[in-house]
Amino acid sequence: CCWPTSAPTSFVSSERARMASPATSPLERYTPHVHHQFWPMEVERLYRQRSTVRGRVFAGGDSGRDHGLLLAAVEGTGLNVLLVRSEPGDPHPNVTYAVRLPLIGFCDAIAEAEIVVIPLADAKRTIGLTVLALAMLMGRPVVATRNVYIEHYATDGEEVVLVPEGDASALREALLDLHADQPKRERLGRAARARAAQGCAGTRVGRTAGGLSSHHWGNHFLREAATSASA
Repeated sequence: CCWPTSAPTSFVSSERARMASPATSPLERYTPHVHHQFWPMEVERLYRQRSTVRGRVFAGGDSGRDHGLLLAAVEGTGLNVLLVRSEPGDPHPNVTYAVRLPLIGFCDAIAEAEIVVIPLADAKRTIGLTVLALAMLMGRPVVATRNVYIEHYATDGEEVVLVPEGDASALREALLDLHADQPKRERLGRAARARAAQGCAGTRVGRTAGGLSSHHWGNHFLREAATSASA
């Protein structure tokens, strides 16, 4: 992911040096980089109405992702996956690869998708939460691998559709069901956005951030998700 153009030169230089240090943990390297892009962030930008692309499925991130499962699930469906990752993958008739989008481009790609999918290869890890947070704030319906950390932020059947880990058939069925059911997509998207904007990180955020505007709710939600896991 690219450094934002607004980042001071001294900040970028110091962060690159610090991130290259072997003594720095992955979370310590990741979190300040995400924070500099998100905080303060024009969260209202995420709330703008966008036209979605019919049949477009967004998938983003590398850490703990089961891209092979996703490719098997969409094979022959007619769905078009925009897969954002650190490097291109093998050619696939249903997949377009995008490499290392800047943050705003990443957000725009989520906003234009009919469905956001988060296929995880290790459901016990705190992964996929940044994509989940962005998708919820933008009111996009999400299909994700069942994960206790994702369930902390979204309820199955209400703000997200969860499928078992490693089950390509279940993932395929969930994607096709949402693709064919616009009212369901809209209902999930509205509920997800409402929960995110109103402090869906739960009572811990609710107790410490009571009375904040929706802008600050969004920042709290994104901050907690981003500091919990990589994208």
